[in-house]
Formats: sequence, C-alpha cells, structure tokens
Amino acid sequence: MRILEEAAGRLTGRFGPSVVVTGAEARPYAGDMMYRATQAAVCVFRPDSTRMLSDGLKALADLDLDFVPRGGGSGLAGGATPDGTRASIIVSTERMRAIRRIDPRGRLMVAEAGVVLAEAQQAALEAGLQLGLTHGGAGSASLGGSISTNAGGANVLRYGMARDQLLGLEAVLPCGTVIGQASELWKDNTGYNLAQLIAGAEGTLAFVTAVTLKLRAGAKDRQAALFAVSSPAAALDLLALSHETLGEAICAAELMSGDAVDFAARMDCAGSPLEDRHDWLLLIEAEATSRFFDLAGGFEALLEEAFEQELVHDGVLAQSEAQRLGLWHLREGVAEAMDLHRGPILRTDCSVPVEAVPKFVAGVAEGTAAKAPEAFAAFFGHLGDGNIHVNFLPRPDIAPAGLPGALSLMVEDVARGLSGSVSAEHGIGLHKRDALARMKPAAELSLMARIKAAFDPGGRLNPGKIFSAPTGAADKEGSE
Repeated sequence: MRILEEAAGRLTGRFGPSVVVTGAEARPYAGDMMYRATQAAVCVFRPDSTRMLSDGLKALADLDLDFVPRGGGSGLAGGATPDGTRASIIVSTERMRAIRRIDPRGRLMVAEAGVVLAEAQQAALEAGLQLGLTHGGAGSASLGGSISTNAGGANVLRYGMARDQLLGLEAVLPCGTVIGQASELWKDNTGYNLAQLIAGAEGTLAFVTAVTLKLRAGAKDRQAALFAVSSPAAALDLLALSHETLGEAICAAELMSGDAVDFAARMDCAGSPLEDRHDWLLLIEAEATSRFFDLAGGFEALLEEAFEQELVHDGVLAQSEAQRLGLWHLREGVAEAMDLHRGPILRTDCSVPVEAVPKFVAGVAEGTAAKAPEAFAAFFGHLGDGNIHVNFLPRPDIAPAGLPGALSLMVEDVARGLSGSVSAEHGIGLHKRDALARMKPAAELSLMARIKAAFDPGGRLNPGKIFSAPTGAADKEGSE
C-alpha cells in the first residue's frame, strides 16, 4: 500500500533502516499465538526509546494510519493483530530492552516495555528478590504486553495479576505526547491513577514504554504436593485446609481433570506420578520468604490432616527441587499438550467466584453432553482464583471435522450465570468483543468508549480491539 511505503520512508529517513521491517520479514509481527492478519502489506516500526517512539508518531501524524502495539506476541485473543479496517503500522517494543534500575531497598524495578518477563524475573533473583508475576508465556512475553493485557498466571493467588505488580508507568499517546515517568512511589494519591487505567487496556489507550514493578522478598524455600481428590468440591475443601495450615505461604493451587492429564499423556507431554488414574488432581505450592518458617513441616502436617479428613485418595509430597519441578512439569504439560494438538480444539478463559467452581464444572459438563457428545471437556487451571480453563477436544474414538462454536458460548453463559467473567486473564482483543458486549451493561460500555476517546480521539490506536464489531479482516487460527 502506498501509504505504508510513505510511512516507511519517513521513518527510515529519520531514524535509519534498522527501525523499519517490511515485506516477508514483517509477517511474523502481524498477529499473536492465535490470530494472524490477512492484509498483504505490513509495516513494522521498531523504536529503541520512548523519545524515538514519540518522534516517530509525530512524524506520521498527518497520514491516515492506525497503530497496533506489539510486545512478545504471546497473546491468545488477537490483541496484537491489525483488524484491517485501515492501513496499520505495527509498533514493536522488541528493541526497548533496558532494565533501567533495580532498587533492592525500595524493592522495585524500572524496566522498558520490551524486556522479556523471564529476563526481568532473573534480574530480580540476582538482586535477591523476586517478581510476583509469572505465567506460561514468560519466555517470550514482554513486560509492556503483560501489563497491557493484565496477564495472570499460576501465582495470582498470592501476588495478584500483572497490574497488582505496578507502581508506575511511562507511556506515549497516539499523538506522540509522553505521559508518566514510571514513578517509584509506593504512595501517591494525586488524582486519577492513569497507570492503572492503561494497565489492562490492551494497547487501546496508549503505548506502554516503561514500567515500575514491585519486587518481593526472595523465596527461601518452596514446597509442592500433588493430591488426588474426588471432585472440584473436595479440591476446594482441601484448599481451605491448606490455607488454614500454611496461611499466606500458599502461592499456587492448580486443578486438573483426569481427562486433561490423560490427554497430556497421549500427547507425550507429561504423566501423573501417582500410581492410579484419578478423576481430579490438585497441585498446591507454597513458599517461605523467611528462614524461620518450617514449610516442609507445614506440608507434612497438611498431608497428614488431609488423609485423616478423607479429603484425598492419594498424594505425593515433593522431596527435592527436582521432584517439585516434576510436579509442575505435569501441570505445564497439560497446557503444552493443548498447544501441540493439531486437530479441532476450542479453548476458553472464564472465571467464577472461587466457591462456584464446582457448579461451573458441573454446568460445563452438562452443556457439553447436550451440545457436543462427540467432544470432551478438559479442565485445568487456577482453582485459587476461580479461573478454570476449559479446552474442548474430540473424543479419542471420534474424529469430527470441527467442534461447534456454540460450546464457547455455552461456557460463557455458565460463567455469567454464576456471576463470573467471560475473560479471566487473556483479555478481550478481537476474540471476546461479542462476549464483552453481552456481559457489560450499556452504561459501562459507553463509559469505556468515552475513556478511549479521551486518550485516542482519532481512534487510531489498536482499533477493533475490545469495542468494535468483527470486520472479517483477521483469520482465526484458533480460539481461546
């Protein structure tokens, strides 16, 4: 497209050829793990600083262009995919990789948006601290993307979502104006918290360029155990006992159905260390940040009490770091199996109040039997925060051409009926726009649209995400 050629020429002339990617080399930038754009022309702008991004946006201000922020491309809802309504510049933060400052006494890190989450985690560990955010995409997800999508993960139970790690944020408006200074203040009550508003906005309000993140005390010990339970209700009883025994030390409680574990084994991704097959498994992990806390003793007491109360059928307590990692290999292997599956699959990301998890599972199972007897629902996810992922797969003895999309709608309806959410941690992006419109009252959607207009009056920043109807410009390679 001629307008993209003009934009690429201006950026190259101003900053040099390294800042622009076009043609076939730009293709990998045009989407995330689930969605890919179909338009023929793609132009990528790769600034290496906040100043360069600001100047670049100002240099393109008179062109009829949209801008699509992109982090590590690990999203699952199409949030980094151009919607095709107008010519788009993809703005990648991959060159903004500086960790500007780590303050061990203030327990904070200031880092640029393109820093990969795993790199930030390692830097915190080297300072004797830890970053409270971790999730399955840590090896590729950027800090800017994680904050922009308010990413979740396995330890939300203890540390919260991505925005709960945020102290301050530096960003650039689509007009090129820089706002925020990645503040290092733990307390600042001076009006609206714009950083928290931009966090979770999925790149529709501003470009995140740097963040100040809270750091936590480093773990002195970690312990994990895998329990076999009869049902999600029994898993909740066990989690309650775990809280009573281990208190705030618990950082993860991951529930897996027997069908999900069986599928991971069939895909050669992982297998259960327990001798027998069980309908439900619960992985509980806790960490001690003080050398005076007897975490191993606490877990032994938990295991003994759980058997005495007949809450569990079987269980194994990790006796070494290698065994602890082996238990996590099972949990991660379940998710990996879903990623490796090349046949029909439908994925969901809903949440319900924690106490409603058993009703959620039962409702989804009932709906699956009614709407798609050729499929089975594999349940796995974060019991402690009510975010149980449901992946639908063909039954092993059946090979359907596809799975009915009505299954996703059914899961969302079950969640909403239990006062839940249609998106727990993956965001809205392209994929959940219709679901959001069903879930949110009109007054709230109108207010969100007005906030968007205040930040981006021209509607140029990541259009088609969250609000507008599908345009047909993006091909869905999967669903989440």
